[in-house]
Amino acid sequence: MAGQLSISVAEFPDHVLVSVSGEIGVTAEEQFREALGSALSQETPRLVVDLAEVPFMASAGVGVLLGIRAVLAARGASLVLASPSPAVARVLEVTGAADLIPVADSVATAITSREPDQVRRTA
Repeated sequence: MAGQLSISVAEFPDHVLVSVSGEIGVTAEEQFREALGSALSQETPRLVVDLAEVPFMASAGVGVLLGIRAVLAARGASLVLASPSPAVARVLEVTGAADLIPVADSVATAITSREPDQVRRTA
């Protein structure tokens, strides 16, 4: 079904990895918010969101990410986005989210970077 969102969460000692597949549009906003909110309950120092399988993200999805970033920052944790498609990277850039949330080329880079600010921002 077009637009159906699939989300998996994997917990590790130093991070939680949320892998997302499908379009993050208005109809999937609540599901996306609930999944990331659930990952927040893990008290992780770093939340990595893998966007490799997300071909489209509406501004509603960006709003969810910015809200999650604020919650994590308030408790000294970080949000890092990994592997956005060119279309999603463009949305992050145009909305200014890429200036606030580090974006990595791969999940491995997002996980292993010592500091979120060392992760390369989207171009």
